[in-house]
Amino acid sequence: VNEAAKAAGRRLRVFENFMYYPPHVKARALVKEGAIGEPISVRIKTAAGRFDDGWRVPATSLAWRMNPETCGGGPTCFDHGYHCYNMARFFITEPVERVHAWIHVNRFGSDAFYDGPALISWKYAGVPKFGSWEVIASVGMRVRSKYYASDDRIEIHGTEGIIWINRCSGSLLDEPALVLYRDGETRAWHDIPTDWSESFRLGVHDFIDALIEGRQPPQDADDAAATLRFAIAAHVSACEHREVRLDEIGPDTRARLPI
Repeated sequence: VNEAAKAAGRRLRVFENFMYYPPHVKARALVKEGAIGEPISVRIKTAAGRFDDGWRVPATSLAWRMNPETCGGGPTCFDHGYHCYNMARFFITEPVERVHAWIHVNRFGSDAFYDGPALISWKYAGVPKFGSWEVIASVGMRVRSKYYASDDRIEIHGTEGIIWINRCSGSLLDEPALVLYRDGETRAWHDIPTDWSESFRLGVHDFIDALIEGRQPPQDADDAAATLRFAIAAHVSACEHREVRLDEIGPDTRARLPI
């Protein structure tokens, strides 16, 4: 697809809505402004909830996510995981160098599975910066959401402060969407739009604006491929029980789990 776009003289954008979610956008702006000093750690936590909460999606529409042959990997740590791996790259700009992952697989009957709980950690290249993503398979817990029944929380730790992003697709806690701690003081933002649908709206608008302005919007094919290598490396690590370097992952490497 990338080569076809180049040959046709057209812009290719791989849509990633989480990078347009307003609390994520504001948090990244704060990081770039130096609000927490040098960012040194990203921690992500996903709390999954009851399958009968959230929006109603026909089982036939979910079936492809439950099949690694059609999804490419697991429904949580690969399909949803792409967003979380991208957020790890969104807040710290150094490339991810290596990954280690534990991914447990829960089976629900013969044709459905859930890849969680999981704990995935990584190191950024060339610097002592690290990240982690924890998936909690709390499938008996109610999660307030108009969308799918899980929610993500992110902590970005810097040399001089911390940023917390307290919601995404759900609303687990009645807290400000964004909180900054620095120099002994805490500041919260209460007026940021927090509906997850905003990320789609803003992402579409940015693509249109980019076409009008003649610029490349995020993500281009190379950037999207870097996130995909990250996701595949985590699954390879979980399957082979070892640390995996991203430069091991080639175009023919498939995400795989011991299921």
